Amino acid sequence: MNRAAHIILGVGVSIFIISRLFPTLQAIQIPLIVLGGGIGSVFPDLDRRRGHRKILHNIFFLVFFSSLFFIASLYLKIPMIIPTSFFLGYLSHLLGDMMTYRGVALLYPFKSNYYRSPLVIGRSEDLGVNVLGIVLGVILMFFGITGSR
Repeated sequence: MNRAAHIILGVGVSIFIISRLFPTLQAIQIPLIVLGGGIGSVFPDLDRRRGHRKILHNIFFLVFFSSLFFIASLYLKIPMIIPTSFFLGYLSHLLGDMMTYRGVALLYPFKSNYYRSPLVIGRSEDLGVNVLGIVLGVILMFFGITGSR
């Protein structure tokens, strides 16, 4: 997926899941979810120059960086909704990239195998992959914000 599709999907997943976990979500909290989910959804691509889809595209760094963010948030008194949405945005990035032919090295550094989802749409630059990410993200945002079940 391209950056825009990752961000829209990450924010959509974050808004939808957090709205289900916290039914009393207030409108003022949505920008915090957008911030955390947006950053988390592009964070794995910081490995683009070296070891792309290996170094940061795995469950160990997902847990590591999300844990660091949670701990820092406790220490700095940052609302927990931000690191929660960071985690969800990061996770959505990995799942989105798993829908491409290349997949991701989920178990790196212990295994260098690339894993794909059962539903492979195409290459990350393909229009279909990006449209699917954007449409799914917008739908999830809608249902998360409106509270529709």
